[in-house]
Amino acid sequence: MYTDTDAGTAGSDAAMQPDREFVFVAALGGWSDASYATSDLAQHLVDSYDGIEAMRLCSCKYYDFQQNRPMVASIGGERHLMWPESVIYRLDVSDTLSLLLLTGSEPNLYWEDYCTRCLDVAQRYNCSRVITLGSMLDDCTHTRALPFMARRCSRRADGSLYVPATGGADEYTGPVGVDVVLAMTAIDAGIPADTLLISVPRYMEAEDCPQASLDLLRSLSRELGVRLEEGDLPARADDWHKRGDVMTHVNPQLAKRVALLERRMDLSDVVSRTVRQTGFGQYPEACDQLVRETEKFLLDVQLRNVNLRTADGTIDAHAIAEIRTRTFGPVNAPKTNPPQNSAPTNSATTGSAPAHGAPETHDSEAGQKPKPNSEPPKNR
Repeated sequence: MYTDTDAGTAGSDAAMQPDREFVFVAALGGWSDASYATSDLAQHLVDSYDGIEAMRLCSCKYYDFQQNRPMVASIGGERHLMWPESVIYRLDVSDTLSLLLLTGSEPNLYWEDYCTRCLDVAQRYNCSRVITLGSMLDDCTHTRALPFMARRCSRRADGSLYVPATGGADEYTGPVGVDVVLAMTAIDAGIPADTLLISVPRYMEAEDCPQASLDLLRSLSRELGVRLEEGDLPARADDWHKRGDVMTHVNPQLAKRVALLERRMDLSDVVSRTVRQTGFGQYPEACDQLVRETEKFLLDVQLRNVNLRTADGTIDAHAIAEIRTRTFGPVNAPKTNPPQNSAPTNSATTGSAPAHGAPETHDSEAGQKPKPNSEPPKNR
């Protein structure tokens, strides 16, 4: 498809429905689509809500066909070329809420123009916000809850962009995906933008990750305030966990690595909870930095022998108390003052006996030199 196709009455239809809210959701494949968690979720939503195509972006303008090659598919007994493309679907998820879902491959060219075109559609539908979805590879395990980050971008008083995050994501400097560019462009256009990110285990990157898709779906449901259809995602997520168990069972080296990652994830959970219980929540930037520094310090030095979980798998409250004490000191600890008017004791002045095991010295022997060995050395 080499030309843009646009539902010409889309904007007028949206204007005729003042009681319906529209939210623009981006779920693109590519950079932010580890284990295809994002693109699988997009396909699940389109299938679950019978998505209506609202716009199809031109392929030849935004894609490099040597990197995103067209594919040949057989449809109805005829062979067709399938070009990489981006399609925006309208999904009516409730009586009062509709989504504009951006799907397809991440573009290779003209990102600024691409994001501007997408936001033109969002403004035509009077979208109240933009939400970008993504999945990234991380040092996490299939035996623990997958790390999740919700970033709500905003502007500081000086006009600079602030992107709060947990787990050190706001320290990242380097290449980004088009989802980040889209979110920042939306903020510049005056549209609130949120980013939902889920982590996927590195050692299972070759596998599809329906658990990540399910977690993203549930997070999106909480953001929208509407329960979205889960379909077969829970059953597929259970199968994914079983495949991970098999991988660690047949590979002892991988099992050891997973055990180490489990301990680190438990530590991160406890540290994050402990620091936020100290009252730093009202300072998000300082709180994020303190969590990272405390986590690194305890991981490297103090908590190598602290059991973080009880027998039933829950976080141990005593471990939290121990971390708090080691990190911030005892709460209301009484101050101990040194005893007054106490002279230091000296065995030479008090006449006390020398310590056990110390050799006794006599005045007659103190000034004597050691006697030389009078016997000649023996031949060996």
